[in-house]
Parts: sequence; C-alpha cells; structure tokens
Amino acid sequence: MQTGQILAELRKARRLSQLELALRADVSSRHLSFIETGRSQPSPTMLKRLALEVELNCRDTNRLLLAAGYAPAFTETDLSSNSMAPVREALTVMLSNHNPFPAVVLDAHWNVLMGNEAQQRLMGLMIEERGPFPHTANVVELVFHPQGYRPFLRNWDEVASFLLRRLHRDQQARPDPALAALLDRLAELAHVDELLHQQPGTPRDEPMMALEIELGVTGGEEDGVDNSEMDSSKLYTQPSEVLAAYEKLQPLGAFSVAASFGNTHGVYKPGNVQLRPEILKHSQAAVATKHGGSDEKPLHFVFHGGSGSTPAEIAEAVSYGVVKMNIDTDTQWAFTKPIKGYMDAKDAYLHSQLGNPEGADKPNKKHIDPRSWVHLG
Repeated sequence: MQTGQILAELRKARRLSQLELALRADVSSRHLSFIETGRSQPSPTMLKRLALEVELNCRDTNRLLLAAGYAPAFTETDLSSNSMAPVREALTVMLSNHNPFPAVVLDAHWNVLMGNEAQQRLMGLMIEERGPFPHTANVVELVFHPQGYRPFLRNWDEVASFLLRRLHRDQQARPDPALAALLDRLAELAHVDELLHQQPGTPRDEPMMALEIELGVTGGEEDGVDNSEMDSSKLYTQPSEVLAAYEKLQPLGAFSVAASFGNTHGVYKPGNVQLRPEILKHSQAAVATKHGGSDEKPLHFVFHGGSGSTPAEIAEAVSYGVVKMNIDTDTQWAFTKPIKGYMDAKDAYLHSQLGNPEGADKPNKKHIDPRSWVHLG
C-alpha cells in the first residue's frame, strides 16, 4: 500500500476529513489531497507532522515513513533481545505469580510471546487428548481452528463472536495489515458473517463494575465535610428508602448499599454514637417480602464509619448482610502510631540537619529521611 493510501485509511478511521487534518497540520487541503492520491511526495518532516495530528502511535508512524522510503522515526526492540532482559524478567515474575492459573503474554496481533507453567500444562493436556496443534502462535487463530482450542470450548460460538467483534473494532480504529491478514485467515476457518451477526450476551453476561451507593448521611467529619451538626434523624435510613433504591438499581446489575444506621466518622466516647443495625435487617426483609425469592438477604450492605465499633455491633451488622466496612480512622491511627513512636524516640535528631546528642556537627540525614520511618506505618 502506498504512503498516501495508508494516510487516507488512518485518517478515515479517526473520522477526520481532509479539511480537518489540513487545518490541524497547517497545510492546504489541496496539498494533503495530492499526498493522499500520490501526486505529491511528502518529506519526512511533513509525514511526522501529519502523524502527530492524526495521533498515530509509534508503530503506525514508522509504517507511514517506511512506505515513503524513509527511515523509521522510532526504534522497535524485540522482546527476545538482550536489552529487554529486565522486561522479560518482570513478565516472568508476573506469569509465575499467576500460577496455578494459565496466563500468557500477547503482542498487538494476539501472538503468544510467553506463557506460564500452568498454560504449558494445559496445552500439554489438550495435545495429549487430540494431537498436535496447528503451527501457529496466534491465540485467536487457535480458538477458531478445528484442530486448535475450538473442540475444547463448550461456548465456542459465544467466544468466537466476541473475539471477532473485538478484532473488527480494533481494525476499524487502527487499520493494520497484520490484523487484516488475521481476519482473512479466520474467514477461512469459520462462517464469520454468522458470528458477526450473532447477538451478544445480555449485559449481565458481560464484565461489569459494581456500583456502591450511599443512603442517608454518615455523621462526624471527614475529607473536609462536617456533618457533626446534622439532624440525627438523617443518620438513620428507612427500609422504604432501601427498597426504592433496590427497585431502581436491581435491573441494572450488581450494586451495594451504604445505608446509614447511625454511622459516624471517627472514634468517640462510648455512648455518643447510637448504632441501630436492625435497620439493615428490616431493609432485607422489606426487599425479600416484596420481591420474593429464596434469598433472605438479597442486599449487599456497606458499613460506613466503622471505626470504634464494638465487636458485637460489627458481628450483628455482618449477620444482616454487611460485606464491606470502612475503618478509615482505625487504619489512620495504625499508620500514624508507629511513626509517632519513631519521632518521639528520635526527637533530638529531628530539629535540624546538623547537630544532635552525638555532636554539634553530626548530620541527621539518615534520621530525617522519610525512607527511614515511613515504612513503619
């Protein structure tokens, strides 16, 4: 493919008109048109400027320059080279830590570069059962190949459809000859048109991020927000409010509820904070009664302002469905206390950079260096 064709393809993938790119690069649209049609030979400087404005990555910038007969602007180092030894070492540690679960390192074209022991064992078991794999390191091709991973995937249609849509999105966002060749290869191995038109799973089948909401108000002061003078009635969420939140959020997916039941930030004198965990119990009952089902605890609760709570209060809250508790003040004190102990013990060494009980000219660098004490927290 010629330089101009590559540039036009990459520009269109980013939904830029010739005029928009010309304005960004401060060139005439006529000159840009001549470059894309091959009527004008751009200089390396011009190509780099256009690559910058199209927001090309290093590899695509090199591809543009090489197509025009120029030297690449960026070096590309193979993972197996000596200079990449520290990177390989780090990846090896990551892969090893992933055992006993299979894990691999892939390049931008889905080729396997490294794998851990669990992955090797899994491959060995599959080969033992069905014979050698095809001679390819491409994990997507192995998924599609009838002599690769395909016979081992119970939901192959779903997996193949997902991977195919992902490859098409990548190719549309960043046209790549290697990805185009891979898509052509997959078309030889499966009916890709049918897979592309297969309906994806429901949102519940897709990865999601769980939502945490807060109902009511947590008393006390934290992060500059002071609720110390808040009307105490607002510290206690009503079961009807929890039920209303459940009915709004349940169709959307996973969520947890930080329903206040007298929670207060910080640690206070016993008796100053009146927790009522039974609010959580009644909220669970309200949801279970209206929406049925065998689950007596359909809600996941969050315990805000947990610092200073008694073991009995914590145990009761957990028994009503608390799955997470915030204990900021306790953890802050656990961090600060040993550092304060260091500061007290080394006080005579922490008033200046020079001068301590060992002598007026003795340096204090090793004592005042945060690396000497911050790890204590």
